[in-house]
Amino acid sequence: MKKIVSFLLALVMVASIALAFPVSADASELPFLDVKTDDWFYPYVKYAYDNSIMQGKSGTVFGPEDKVTRAEIVTVFYRMAGGWGEYPEQNLSFTDVRRSSTEWYAPYVGWAKGEGLIDGYEDKTFRPDNPVTRQELAKLIVSFIRYLRADASSEGTVGAFTDAASFPDWSRGYIEELRSTGLMKGDEKGRFNPEATATRAETATVLTRLYPAVLEATAPKAPLMGWSAYYAFGWSATEDRMIEQMDAAIERGLADAGYKTFSLDDWWYTTRDGETGRIMIREEMFPHGMKYLADSAHERGLYAGIYTDIGYDSCGSGATGDLISGINVGLASGNKKDDLYTYLSVGNYRDEYARRHPEDPGVECWGFDYIKIDSNGTGTHGINASESHVETWKIIKEIERETGRDLNMNMCRWIYESPYQFLVGDSWRSGGDSYPSFSFVTDVVNQMKRFSEYSTPGHYADLDMLMIGKGLTPTEERSHFAMWCMFSSPLQISCDIRSLTDDQIALLTDPDLIALDQDPLGDCAAYIATVGEDTTLWRKKTGDADGGTGALALFNPGDDAEEVTVDLSLVFDGGRAALYDLFGKEDLGEKTSFTVTVEPHGALVFKYETDCADAFPNFKSLAYYESIGERLYDSLFSGDFYTSKEISKEDAEDRLSQHPLFRAVLIDARSAEEYAKGHLPGAINVPYLEIASHARELPYTTSRGLVSNPLIIYASSREEAELANYCFKKFKFDVYVLFDTEYTK
Repeated sequence: MKKIVSFLLALVMVASIALAFPVSADASELPFLDVKTDDWFYPYVKYAYDNSIMQGKSGTVFGPEDKVTRAEIVTVFYRMAGGWGEYPEQNLSFTDVRRSSTEWYAPYVGWAKGEGLIDGYEDKTFRPDNPVTRQELAKLIVSFIRYLRADASSEGTVGAFTDAASFPDWSRGYIEELRSTGLMKGDEKGRFNPEATATRAETATVLTRLYPAVLEATAPKAPLMGWSAYYAFGWSATEDRMIEQMDAAIERGLADAGYKTFSLDDWWYTTRDGETGRIMIREEMFPHGMKYLADSAHERGLYAGIYTDIGYDSCGSGATGDLISGINVGLASGNKKDDLYTYLSVGNYRDEYARRHPEDPGVECWGFDYIKIDSNGTGTHGINASESHVETWKIIKEIERETGRDLNMNMCRWIYESPYQFLVGDSWRSGGDSYPSFSFVTDVVNQMKRFSEYSTPGHYADLDMLMIGKGLTPTEERSHFAMWCMFSSPLQISCDIRSLTDDQIALLTDPDLIALDQDPLGDCAAYIATVGEDTTLWRKKTGDADGGTGALALFNPGDDAEEVTVDLSLVFDGGRAALYDLFGKEDLGEKTSFTVTVEPHGALVFKYETDCADAFPNFKSLAYYESIGERLYDSLFSGDFYTSKEISKEDAEDRLSQHPLFRAVLIDARSAEEYAKGHLPGAINVPYLEIASHARELPYTTSRGLVSNPLIIYASSREEAELANYCFKKFKFDVYVLFDTEYTK
């Protein structure tokens, strides 16, 4: 996809989502004077530069024959993989790397160490400035491929290297593995030259060949589709009932349409065993055990889901009347890692009890694929939900790497709480529990005017279970399902599938609506305008973020039908688009406006295709930030979101003088008028009240984590600086605030 054009373009590195490497260069030229079009490495350097995999050493110098250091390699890996978060100091166990403002590479080294991608030397040093040899590069690349579980075999096998007999034992396996992928090749005599220093041109070549596999491996998952026992059977879900629903879904075509994950909710357990600390299940309801249930799903080509809580007790603890069930079953009440391995891993696992008792065989893992994590009692018990969910996510990623399984994590926190929710987990609950009334649908749609901004590809807002088959009218069910698809919400049926009518099955399996929900872009519909007394207009992009396809929805929560006219200049600069009616299955041709009647409690959805640009840079942030000053004090966005990292003038100067790849960017967040009167040297003016209105132009990728250089910001006052800090952190920038300037009052 083409590069993002914005006022910050020159400041950042943005990962492209192109899926193929164009081996021939196009007519555009690189800015580097030392890379010529007839150089063998030109197309590789160009691809690496165009896709922000590597930058130049300066604006005009790439340094193709220069060395690549160990610190530079792990930093590139961090950005390619969408690294996120700050790892604790103990990850930096190297004697020559400490987290400080003068060591730009420390967070990246900490990330790579924490993810198991790197190790140090025997003297406990990392040696960040050491040049990387070709055999070291081979080891690092193989470790990175294994970490991502990427399929890097598309380049084909290279013939045996003529100097293979000289390979050291420690590197032989890594070199051979890369030879089998074709990612690293030999010289004109077929020699690998393991001791030779890897050059920047060679590194750009290897990373260019690898990048399509990285993109495929790190592509965000589509929203989950499946069925939940919660509203279907409540406390009485059993092994037999779960399997009956699986079979019914297959028989009625729901599984073929994508509803493949069948999930238990609360009350499948009693409590923990007092001696072993292991969860005890309701044996009368699940006589063959939990592994049997997961295996039953897998045998049918389906997936299995399970429920737990981030706190000590479950949501329904004690509700069955026995005063035991659900008590001390949450992740906080036992060993979190042991519980998650038991639920989600495969094979045998030696939990804490087995580790303390060698004679104990350990636990047989159950092999569930999806886990819903509730959030009861976090305040009562002083549990930090953010830290706990991040820790849980890391354990789940560890299980994925060890087993090769793809797992799915839902955080049932009931609100958007902080940025960690679009950094970890596959989905997060945006509100309270669903209930079978159209007022629930209306409440959720209204709520999404402010929360759609925070649903991101691979980390979707979960609007909760579908109430289809639970008493809504046919019109209400169509509106309900259509808007869930517009918002890219997980789609979980929660009724007895056998009782669904043919019309309800047809709605749930509508290929156009499902394609809208499952679109790879993962966009969440944005509120545009109210176009009638009650009817609202929403827009969702599909396909390519820079392309011209998507969907428009009209939603009428009112009790009266409304005839509305939609002027497409509200949406597109140029005001025209070709429309297709998703419910009517009718091509409407190109329009500049259209008039329709929306039934009470009804919705209409139209696919569009246009060559026009957006009328505004971003509907989401314009709608969300229309009262940004007031929202600063909203209790939903408190805590870490506002905490700023202050930086001294001396440390700021050091950060601003680093290598261009890692150099901080100085942002003057004052008004344009104040900036024009005077500013710090090198500062870029981004007025704090304009940050949000350029939200989608800001260079971040929602599914791939932080990709920008650090920002150092200052403003006219502490309050303005904190607001700018808030806005930039919301978009996952690494932000430092400089208060010590003559321009801050």
